[in-house]
Amino acid sequence: HQFVDEGANQNELQNQLVQVLESNMKSAAHVLMCLHPWSRPVPLRRMWCLFELFTAVSNGVELTMCFGEEDANALYTAIANGYFDAEDAVGEIDAANAGASVASDKDMIMRLIEEQVGLDRFNSEMREYLLKAFKATVTGVLARHHGGNAGSGAGWCWGNGCYPWWCNHLNRAVYTQEDNRV
Repeated sequence: HQFVDEGANQNELQNQLVQVLESNMKSAAHVLMCLHPWSRPVPLRRMWCLFELFTAVSNGVELTMCFGEEDANALYTAIANGYFDAEDAVGEIDAANAGASVASDKDMIMRLIEEQVGLDRFNSEMREYLLKAFKATVTGVLARHHGGNAGSGAGWCWGNGCYPWWCNHLNRAVYTQEDNRV
């Protein structure tokens, strides 16, 4: 793994961070995205999460999406009662309105998006990719609730491998505040 130089100025540090992110993602060759809450997943509205997803997709890194147990159960109930719409859950992907704890990080990521693909293309391609992945993950939840197994996971995830225990941990440990700062 690579590390960043703590003595760097803000701009150098941000550039190093992006390089380290890409390098580490390629090295790991797999990204796990926990979708919480199921009805409006926080990672789809956070600038760094969207950028990490874009970096993964751009570099051919495997992606697994999953729900924690409580979210999977709530999602299944919503589907059973006819209250589920994948497009509503994914919502509009809009990097310009994505949240970020550090304004300069958001500015840097927005510059990178504009330089690499442009904002409209980024939003459109990420929404298309996320909607497809979200629907596949939901299919896994349905299979689990019907006692089956979907894809290569255990009915919780989409992608290779399944880590529901990690998603459950993230639900409790990371997404504890209403504003879901990560």
